[in-house]
Amino acid sequence: MFVQQDSGVVEENLRRLEQRLALPGPISRRRIAREFGWTEKATEEALRELARRRLLELAAQQALNREDLIQRTARLFRGCFSRKLVERVLIALLREGVLNKLPRKQLHYRPDAPKPLLEALGLKLEATLPPPSREDLPRRILAKVAELEEAPYVPVLVSRVRPAFSDCGKEEFDRAVLRLVEEGRIYLVPVRVLQPEDREMFIYDGKGTYYVSLGLRR
Repeated sequence: MFVQQDSGVVEENLRRLEQRLALPGPISRRRIAREFGWTEKATEEALRELARRRLLELAAQQALNREDLIQRTARLFRGCFSRKLVERVLIALLREGVLNKLPRKQLHYRPDAPKPLLEALGLKLEATLPPPSREDLPRRILAKVAELEEAPYVPVLVSRVRPAFSDCGKEEFDRAVLRLVEEGRIYLVPVRVLQPEDREMFIYDGKGTYYVSLGLRR
């Protein structure tokens, strides 16, 4: 079973699974099992674990209500792991008290954000941190990519970077990344075919090309 594997193997399998989900084209749970040589049960366990990690990651980065948290997590799986299944994982995390252990300082609280999730976590944030300076956005993007980069010249999926920048809109984020490209500090990897729902996540250059991942130039 997936959960009984060595921890290093588990991490590698989850990394492979996340990268496969980010590739364009049709995908299904059965197709993943066939490509990776996994049983359907092992595939389901891997998808559940990836959903659990994404829920924790999003909850630590943004103030989201329950529906937004489920929707953004389910979007990663493109139908391989349904919203209903994601919701079950979220309920389990709440029951286990795992979400309550997240450091409060990691939450980017917005006063206009719906509060059900914050209340469910038992968090009472009395002060609102000032928004980051817009001049700092390129520097913050570089730092985030460096943090997520697993090895030199191994690009990072945009879907892993973008959630850390909920304080800015898509166009602003894309402009900052393209500015870094012009400065020779970032390189982008284009995607040839994409689903309509992926357009909001991938970087767009304004000329018809979308980019699925990015990395640091050295």
